[in-house]
Amino acid sequence: MFGSRKRSLTIALTVVSLLAMLAPAAMAAPQWVHGVAITSPTTADPAYLEGDPGDSFTIAYTVAVVGLQVNEAEATFTLFDQNGDVEQWESAELDVPDISAPLNNLTQDFAINVDEGWYDLEVCVSDNDDNTWCDYQAKALLVDGEEPEVDLLKPDADDWRGATFVTGTAFLLVGTAWDRFGVKSAQFEYCIEGRECRWSDDWVKIADAVPTPGIWGQWQATWDSTQVPDSEKRFGMIRMCAFDLVGNTNCEFDRSDTTVDAEGVNHFNPWDDAHWVFVNNRHEIDLVPGWNLISLPLVPYNSAIGNVLFHLIQHGSVKSVWAYFGPVTGWKSWTPSGPSSLTTMVDGQGYWIEMATEDELTVVGTWSWAPNAPPQYSVLSGWNQIGYTHWGRPTIFPPKTSGDYLGPTVTPQALYLYDAPVGVFRAVYPPQHMTLGAGFWLASAGAASYVP
Repeated sequence: MFGSRKRSLTIALTVVSLLAMLAPAAMAAPQWVHGVAITSPTTADPAYLEGDPGDSFTIAYTVAVVGLQVNEAEATFTLFDQNGDVEQWESAELDVPDISAPLNNLTQDFAINVDEGWYDLEVCVSDNDDNTWCDYQAKALLVDGEEPEVDLLKPDADDWRGATFVTGTAFLLVGTAWDRFGVKSAQFEYCIEGRECRWSDDWVKIADAVPTPGIWGQWQATWDSTQVPDSEKRFGMIRMCAFDLVGNTNCEFDRSDTTVDAEGVNHFNPWDDAHWVFVNNRHEIDLVPGWNLISLPLVPYNSAIGNVLFHLIQHGSVKSVWAYFGPVTGWKSWTPSGPSSLTTMVDGQGYWIEMATEDELTVVGTWSWAPNAPPQYSVLSGWNQIGYTHWGRPTIFPPKTSGDYLGPTVTPQALYLYDAPVGVFRAVYPPQHMTLGAGFWLASAGAASYVP
């Protein structure tokens, strides 16, 4: 609830008058009469009063006069509820020596001593000869001190340490928002770990919400989670905020995901108005001068080799990339100066990268196609240069064992990775785990396919 405050409400009145002009009988003379026209608030733009009933508001209004000579006038303001009953009436004496000026800007204090709800407004102006002109505006005022009700529906699952894992360029966000007088808009916000997330400046709007077709009260948005700033820690919080017609807002999500003990050290959600998430769209691979055997643990959003190696190219640290595609196709290669037969870098394939200097390759991509099926990779009989794709799980999870990754259809006769810092090949046996970012030489007993 909001305390008693003053709000500025502008009501502009127009009182017009013009003596009929003499004109030949054959010409139609314009007809002007004294009158009042409410220009603000209007039905299209009501005066929304944010606060408790009983708050005092200062009304500024303008009396426009053409050809009207009076010494004083009176303005009355009447509020009607939606049943047509008078809820409030106030008057203001316009004690002006000469009100013939074209525009007269005046103010009047007007206390809205009514319950919450919609009100019609009637404004009348009377001159000293008891001539009265009125204008009526339906639903001109709304008094509302209540904030909307909000509930975040997705993300909703607590996958690990109380957090929902998020990846992809179009992650679906869903929530509900309701207010008895109507919800004007809703949005989803994100606060990165390391901030207090207490103040509005800690939160960044990540998506405007739109009503879900066919579901009353539900709002949704798609979020490009790759826009989360690069950080060693990619934990953060998501909340939904809704705004009603008068501007009351509520970002509360009445839920406490986990306790400090369940979350683990340095990862806990102390607030009950947000949901904890872990955003994962990138993985860094350390590269040393000379040859490195690598693969992409994420599915790249853009597989063009110039995009995958963008930062290495900018730094001038990469000299060439080579990939082996079996005895028929053989080797393909890429160099910064071109021309090159290797034009893309994809998941599931291993690559030799020759580096001039030490650098770090940042792979930008997703680890899940959900709800689509996972990819399927093929190997030939003999030697294959393959990669490890960490499909279906964020890279914060440990990689699979080589046996689980290749599955029952592949019969490996040998599996090696290359330890670039020391320049030696190391055998990987079925009980051992694959390595994120590493490429592999696989000797297969026959042609087969596998799903990561």
